[in-house]
Amino acid sequence: MFIVYEHVLEICECSVQKSDEHLPVMAELLGIDTEQIRFWLCNRKIVTANETVTKPLTSTQVCSITNCCNFLFVV
Repeated sequence: MFIVYEHVLEICECSVQKSDEHLPVMAELLGIDTEQIRFWLCNRKIVTANETVTKPLTSTQVCSITNCCNFLFVV
């Protein structure tokens, strides 16, 4: 799975390309919609008592998630 990092004004953003050939396989194995996987691999949800915030992950966090996913597929 390839995750694209963009550095704009020192803000790191990432995205999973729609053309990624591994995405449909992962979605089928997990039973999750491909768009949901694409979104949540690059974002996180923070729930507090009063509100819910969706925030982009940092590049370090995305690398950690990608490494975990790769490990799960190997095992």
